[in-house]
Amino acid sequence: MKSVYPNYSKTPASILEDPKILKGIAKHCPLSYRKFFGKKYILPHYREKDYFPLDFQNLVSFDRLLSFALQPERTDDVIRCTVANTLAALEYDRPTLYLERELGEALLRTQILADISSGDINWRWPAFKVVLPKELISVEREDGTRTLTHFDVCHIGPGTRITASPELAREIEKFIKAFLPQAQIYDITRFDFLYKDPGIIVATALDRPDNAAYGQTVYSTVKPWGDIRLGDYQAVTGNLATPFAQDDIDRGLLNRLEHIVLNVLLFLSSAPLEYAPHHVLRKARLEGKHLIPGLLAARFVGQSQLRPERGPVKTVSAPTGRTIAGHWVCGAWRRVAYGPKASLRRLQWIEPYRTHDAEEKEEEEKEA
Repeated sequence: MKSVYPNYSKTPASILEDPKILKGIAKHCPLSYRKFFGKKYILPHYREKDYFPLDFQNLVSFDRLLSFALQPERTDDVIRCTVANTLAALEYDRPTLYLERELGEALLRTQILADISSGDINWRWPAFKVVLPKELISVEREDGTRTLTHFDVCHIGPGTRITASPELAREIEKFIKAFLPQAQIYDITRFDFLYKDPGIIVATALDRPDNAAYGQTVYSTVKPWGDIRLGDYQAVTGNLATPFAQDDIDRGLLNRLEHIVLNVLLFLSSAPLEYAPHHVLRKARLEGKHLIPGLLAARFVGQSQLRPERGPVKTVSAPTGRTIAGHWVCGAWRRVAYGPKASLRRLQWIEPYRTHDAEEKEEEEKEA
């Protein structure tokens, strides 16, 4: 479902435009500051232009907690989902992965295994963020293109309670009182996101809002997980209470988002559960009262399944004798047998590959 986050210049709750915002957060909320802003990810040079910086999203996530503490009654279900993902990120020290453009395009073309159960997918973390390459999932409106910047995933229920810690609540209250001393502050430890059955929350946002009057357009869904078939999962609407109507463009965007989320979960689950820790280039440290963020090598979704590079493909004719133009074959999921007497089954990702290339064939004919 769709919602919006108010324009910062139009809400007294927000102070993001203050140039001293980070210093204020560091002073009044040292624990939150380290969790929100204490890591920076270093990308390979050839991938740097593929992604939006995380700084803005980190500021917005912190600001949402401020807004909820000031005006909880204005928080609809979609925004509650984004707040829940933020709190889960803080609780579980959520990892961040970058989705490679070529892998993302392949996963969008790959059909979902609708007949397998969600219980067959192994969760590596209770919550994680995936940074999407620019324009991988976009919408076209009259005034231009908008693209999803990321998606957050959080596993919930049964009985799992997502709420703010007392330490976080005290920092938020202290921060608000420093800038808005007369404000009425809601105790954010009373924020409670309960889901009676196993489920997942998916939240995302556009790089720029649908309407200039708002600061950000966000989307969220909550759906059952547990032992549900993926085909049935996709059939659940996941409708949430929000005053903002969605149109066919929004629904198409959410369908593509769900497609990539499920295939990323399948992709991560199809490799062994062991996962290499972050490569820390520089540890976070304090110099006086100034936090020097830690530097980490960006971790990519595709690194969970490293394979040797394919060799050059020879140009051959199809068995029918026809000459087929070179093209890409989509990736696919296969069930493969393994274990004692091949009695066990696991999912195997078959990578996209390029067929024989017509141009290569022409070059070989010229050389002959």
